[in-house]
Amino acid sequence: MATPSQNKYLLFTLHGSLYALDLQQIAEVGDIPTLYPIPLVPACYSGSFNYHGTIVAALNPSTLMGETSSTPPGKIIVIRREIAALALLVDEVASICDGNGEPHPAPLPHIFSLFTLETPNGEALLVNLDMLIKEVETATGKR
Repeated sequence: MATPSQNKYLLFTLHGSLYALDLQQIAEVGDIPTLYPIPLVPACYSGSFNYHGTIVAALNPSTLMGETSSTPPGKIIVIRREIAALALLVDEVASICDGNGEPHPAPLPHIFSLFTLETPNGEALLVNLDMLIKEVETATGKR
């Protein structure tokens, strides 16, 4: 397994902040497909879509964090099926980069990140999908 400094990361923005997600966790990045409503779920879910025969929930992490924006998300990041039937709606995808050194603890608590990573685009919060999924389960009342 690659060490953090050997990993490649997808850099993206949410509500003006830079985030990094390990490329090994991503199935696909693209334009947002037609989303269909999911009844009785929190507002952080923007809908669902068919991804190669699997129904995937589209999550808006900005809404989960309590942020509101007049600009809709511009891209979707589909998480690998083995991890979760989940996709993230993000403002924009910035680039792919190598990890520059080891991640270091985030200066402020964050609901789905414990570490930051130095990137060519600046310091990015390193997304922890386990934390994100737990936060979503808490929001939906699942345990």
